[in-house]
Amino acid sequence: MDNINIIIFGATGDLTKKKLIPALFEIFTNDEPVEIIGFARRELSDDEFKNSFSNTGGNNEKWQEFLSSIHYHKGSFEDLSAFQSLRGQLQTDNLLFYLAVDPGSYETIVKNLQQSNLNPPQSRIIIEKPFGEDKQSAIDLYQTITEVFSEEQIYIIDHYLGKETVQNILAFRFANGLFEHIWNSEAVDSIQITSSETIGTEGRGGYYDKAGAMKDMIQSHILQILAATCMEPPSSFEPRDLHIARKKLFNALRIVRDEDTIRDTVVFGQYEGYKTEEKVDPHSHTETFAALKTYIDTDRWSGVPIYLRTGKKLAVHATEVFITFKKMNHHLFPHQEGNILAFRIQPNEGISLKLFVKNPGKEMEVQDVSMDFCYRDSFTISDNSYIRLLQDAIKNDRSLFTSIDEIVASWEFVAPYLAFKENHPELVIPYPPDQWGPEGSNALVVNEDRTWLSLYPYKCDINLTI
Repeated sequence: MDNINIIIFGATGDLTKKKLIPALFEIFTNDEPVEIIGFARRELSDDEFKNSFSNTGGNNEKWQEFLSSIHYHKGSFEDLSAFQSLRGQLQTDNLLFYLAVDPGSYETIVKNLQQSNLNPPQSRIIIEKPFGEDKQSAIDLYQTITEVFSEEQIYIIDHYLGKETVQNILAFRFANGLFEHIWNSEAVDSIQITSSETIGTEGRGGYYDKAGAMKDMIQSHILQILAATCMEPPSSFEPRDLHIARKKLFNALRIVRDEDTIRDTVVFGQYEGYKTEEKVDPHSHTETFAALKTYIDTDRWSGVPIYLRTGKKLAVHATEVFITFKKMNHHLFPHQEGNILAFRIQPNEGISLKLFVKNPGKEMEVQDVSMDFCYRDSFTISDNSYIRLLQDAIKNDRSLFTSIDEIVASWEFVAPYLAFKENHPELVIPYPPDQWGPEGSNALVVNEDRTWLSLYPYKCDINLTI
């Protein structure tokens, strides 16, 4: 088979510089030959385009070899002749298109690919999130794309699925019978997922102000983490079986339409200073923080509350999952809390289990201790999840990419919350940076005798040099 040609639309953007080129260089150093063509509207020569990238891999000889495989093609996404010119330059049908562009350009690019005969059976297309702005727009967009590419050629990316620690939740569950047998409502008290950032929009105000925390994080990344944590065992790790298992989980999420119930189970916030960010509407009601409580209506998770929380300009940068087990039902230690199993997805990846042991001395008193596993102690893993995802796309493996059924179900879940926020913009509460969002978010858990959990700081944060 000919070397794969990877055509990146939006090649002068941050995603290409910060994630895609470093990932492709890593793939290239592992003896996977690639030819890369950057497609963008700027007036650049090949050398100017190559010089915009930095060598982060340390191997200068290999880097120079890698640069020789990179080329630039100037063109507007609306200009059909630019696509036709690209078609004339390609010497293979083994093509991978990456749409690192504003979602508003997806349809235009796809139609021009079709009209330029750039959709041979060997080709694939990777599409970034957000996929649509709601359920119907996602369906419409998918229909447009499937008029040009078959389902097997379409790779809808959620880079969290490429993270080793998200994949490891599945391995942890299904390879350790000790835990899978208690992974249910009989033993589990509650589940929390927090994805917090300390940064603001970082120059992405134009996109973020249209999206907000619910669309940007919960509808995609956080629900995928929830699926890995709570879905039923798939029949295999083949793409179809994984897609089916995740879809079933999303379809089981409780959809709340009653406004009074929504009011009691969701909190929106916006960090102070957001409205002065570049490209942000000074009258914006976009939420930069969202927290909610929901349920999964299956036999396994019946009655177990699920707490989801995400936001920008918060106290800590971390993505974490907490499984809190029920308290022991006996009188020997009446005030003992439940055990907690925690996964740190990023940064400083690890797993922590809170146990109770006896305090030294004659009294039978216990205190909590933690058993911690830090990935870096045993493995070398990259924080660039695009490496694995691009490798899989090159090899035609769709396991870690999302299906349209998953996307539709996730939009159905968040739709009532988004509608509620639009109807009640006054409920997007300001909060000071470097804290944990609006005070009202604490009520979601405190009113049920729980608290928001955080690993930070723990062993994997502290012992950075061993």
